[in-house]
Amino acid sequence: QNGFRAIRRDVGKALDLRSNLTTIEQEMLMRALKRGYRVSEIASHEYERRWGTSKVVVWKLWWAYLWSFWRNIF
Repeated sequence: QNGFRAIRRDVGKALDLRSNLTTIEQEMLMRALKRGYRVSEIASHEYERRWGTSKVVVWKLWWAYLWSFWRNIF
């Protein structure tokens, strides 16, 4: 998984995205599907990380993902 997303400007404005955490990807996808927009997946190749480590610690953000899901499911 990577953080690359492409979205038309008019769709982005219509989605009224509010999240500023890593949950914005989840919010974008759920709102787009809920409003009937077409969503496509395009394969990409990601090279193995050469140095450093990810700064995202999922177990610390579980509440944010859960809240984002709950807020956008209804």
